[in-house]
Amino acid sequence: YDVQIWIYLGNGQKGDIDNFPKCVLDGLKDAGIVESDAQVKSMHVYLQRDPNNPGTEIAVTVMT
Repeated sequence: YDVQIWIYLGNGQKGDIDNFPKCVLDGLKDAGIVESDAQVKSMHVYLQRDPNNPGTEIAVTVMT
C-alpha cells in the first residue's frame, strides 16, 4: 500500500510530524483497511496549519 496523510492543525494544536503516522496506521489496521502496517511500502505525511478546518485526510492506494 501507498499511504498519504494530510494533517491540518487548528489554532493551539501542535504535534511532531513523526508522531502522527503511527496513530493513522493503527487506525487503518483497526478499521480493517490493511491487515498490517508491514504492508505499507510507501508513505508521505504532510503537516499544515488550518485554523478554519483542522482535521486529517488519508488516502490509501494499492500498489501493484
